[in-house]
Amino acid sequence: MQLCTNRCHRKAVTGAAEAESVHDRGVCLVRSVQEFVHAVMATKNVLILTYAWFFHQNESSLRDVLELPHLMDVCARNELYEEALDLESYARTLYQRHSDVPLLANVVS
Repeated sequence: MQLCTNRCHRKAVTGAAEAESVHDRGVCLVRSVQEFVHAVMATKNVLILTYAWFFHQNESSLRDVLELPHLMDVCARNELYEEALDLESYARTLYQRHSDVPLLANVVS
Protein backbone atom coordinates (compact mmCIF):
# COMPACT_ATOMS: atom_id res chain seq x y z
CA MET A 1 0.00 0.00 0.00
CA GLN A 2 2.86 2.32 0.89
CA LEU A 3 4.46 1.62 -2.51
CA CYS A 4 1.23 2.55 -4.31
CA THR A 5 0.92 5.74 -2.29
CA ASN A 6 4.54 6.73 -3.03
CA ARG A 7 4.02 6.06 -6.74
CA CYS A 8 0.82 8.14 -6.78
CA HIS A 9 2.56 10.93 -4.87
CA ARG A 10 5.48 10.98 -7.38
CA LYS A 11 3.05 11.05 -10.31
CA ALA A 12 1.13 13.89 -8.70
CA VAL A 13 4.32 15.88 -8.12
CA THR A 14 5.50 15.18 -11.68
CA GLY A 15 2.07 16.12 -13.06
CA ALA A 16 2.08 19.37 -11.08
CA ALA A 17 5.55 20.23 -12.38
CA GLU A 18 4.47 19.49 -15.95
CA ALA A 19 1.35 21.59 -15.50
CA GLU A 20 3.44 24.47 -14.21
CA SER A 21 5.81 24.10 -17.16
CA VAL A 22 2.88 24.15 -19.61
CA HIS A 23 1.48 27.21 -17.84
CA ASP A 24 4.85 29.01 -18.07
CA ARG A 25 5.11 28.21 -21.78
CA GLY A 26 1.55 29.45 -22.27
CA VAL A 27 2.37 32.73 -20.51
CA CYS A 28 5.46 33.09 -22.71
CA LEU A 29 3.40 32.39 -25.83
CA VAL A 30 0.79 34.98 -24.84
CA ARG A 31 3.55 37.56 -24.28
CA SER A 32 5.07 36.77 -27.66
CA VAL A 33 1.71 37.10 -29.41
CA GLN A 34 1.06 40.42 -27.68
CA GLU A 35 4.47 41.73 -28.78
CA PHE A 36 3.78 40.55 -32.33
CA VAL A 37 0.37 42.26 -32.41
CA HIS A 38 1.94 45.45 -31.06
CA ALA A 39 4.62 45.34 -33.78
CA VAL A 40 1.99 44.74 -36.49
CA MET A 41 -0.11 47.66 -35.27
CA ALA A 42 2.95 49.94 -35.21
CA THR A 43 3.83 48.89 -38.76
CA LYS A 44 0.22 49.44 -39.86
CA ASN A 45 0.27 52.95 -38.39
CA VAL A 46 3.53 53.76 -40.18
CA LEU A 47 2.09 52.51 -43.48
CA ILE A 48 -1.08 54.57 -43.04
CA LEU A 49 0.97 57.70 -42.36
CA THR A 50 3.25 56.95 -45.31
CA TYR A 51 0.30 56.53 -47.69
CA ALA A 52 -1.37 59.66 -46.32
CA TRP A 53 1.84 61.64 -46.82
CA PHE A 54 2.28 60.23 -50.35
CA PHE A 55 -1.27 61.16 -51.38
CA HIS A 56 -0.97 64.58 -49.81
CA GLN A 57 2.30 65.23 -51.65
CA ASN A 58 0.91 63.99 -54.99
CA GLU A 59 -2.70 65.10 -54.71
CA SER A 60 -2.63 67.51 -57.65
CA SER A 61 -0.87 64.97 -59.90
CA LEU A 62 -3.36 62.28 -58.99
CA ARG A 63 -6.25 64.65 -59.64
CA ASP A 64 -4.78 65.54 -63.05
CA VAL A 65 -4.53 61.88 -64.02
CA LEU A 66 -8.06 61.15 -62.85
CA GLU A 67 -9.40 64.10 -64.87
CA LEU A 68 -7.79 62.97 -68.15
CA PRO A 69 -10.70 60.82 -69.39
CA HIS A 70 -13.20 63.61 -68.70
CA LEU A 71 -11.01 66.22 -70.38
CA MET A 72 -10.59 64.02 -73.46
CA ASP A 73 -14.35 63.55 -73.62
CA VAL A 74 -14.91 67.31 -73.40
CA CYS A 75 -12.32 67.92 -76.12
CA ALA A 76 -13.93 65.36 -78.42
CA ARG A 77 -17.44 66.77 -77.86
CA ASN A 78 -16.21 70.28 -78.64
CA GLU A 79 -14.29 69.10 -81.69
CA LEU A 80 -10.93 70.03 -80.13
CA TYR A 81 -9.24 67.01 -81.66
CA GLU A 82 -5.69 68.37 -81.48
CA GLU A 83 -6.05 68.94 -77.73
CA ALA A 84 -7.55 65.47 -77.28
CA LEU A 85 -4.56 63.97 -79.07
CA ASP A 86 -2.20 65.99 -76.85
CA LEU A 87 -3.96 64.60 -73.76
CA GLU A 88 -3.70 61.07 -75.13
CA SER A 89 0.01 61.56 -75.79
CA TYR A 90 0.48 62.89 -72.26
CA ALA A 91 -1.36 59.88 -70.79
CA ARG A 92 0.73 57.43 -72.84
CA THR A 93 3.95 59.17 -71.77
CA LEU A 94 2.93 58.89 -68.13
CA TYR A 95 2.10 55.22 -68.62
CA GLN A 96 5.45 54.52 -70.28
CA ARG A 97 7.26 56.13 -67.34
CA HIS A 98 5.12 54.40 -64.71
CA SER A 99 3.83 51.21 -66.32
CA ASP A 100 3.60 49.56 -62.89
CA VAL A 101 0.74 51.87 -61.86
CA PRO A 102 -2.62 50.19 -62.64
CA LEU A 103 -4.46 53.54 -62.56
CA LEU A 104 -2.45 54.78 -65.53
CA ALA A 105 -3.12 51.57 -67.43
CA ASN A 106 -6.84 52.13 -66.91
CA VAL A 107 -6.62 55.75 -68.04
CA VAL A 108 -4.67 54.90 -71.19
CA SER A 109 -6.98 52.05 -72.25
